[in-house]
Amino acid sequence: MQPHTHQIVLTVIVCLVAVCVLAGGAAVVLRPRPIRTHQDAVAYVLDQRGIAYRDIVLDDILSHIVGYNSFPNEPRPYTVHVTLSGGSESHGWLDCRAGRTACQLSLPSLGIEKIQIPDPVEDRGLPWLSRVAHYFEVAGLTHLWRR
Repeated sequence: MQPHTHQIVLTVIVCLVAVCVLAGGAAVVLRPRPIRTHQDAVAYVLDQRGIAYRDIVLDDILSHIVGYNSFPNEPRPYTVHVTLSGGSESHGWLDCRAGRTACQLSLPSLGIEKIQIPDPVEDRGLPWLSRVAHYFEVAGLTHLWRR
């Protein structure tokens, strides 16, 4: 090979590595927010409908009953209180048919009636993602990191 050919091959390899690093970084930064809780699932439904909110509070209606938590797969009703960005509130309910899964959301004042929400998933947590999140926090770029 001629010296000029070596430079071309090296340049192509460097460019390919740079593209892979940038694509991997974009995939991590742009990944959707995971749904770990029912609040996350309610937020997902509100975001889909373009409803701006400040806070979401869920209250397990039957949690005060002695022994109720002994049956984790029984239906669980929750009250839902959403504080909208303008300060007004919307009240509704969340009916979960099998413990934490198969839940339907109703917020009548927002036009949401018995909408199936995504089930929360257990966060398996990749150690390297935690480290990257830490670097974003140290750099003051947490608004770019959706965790």
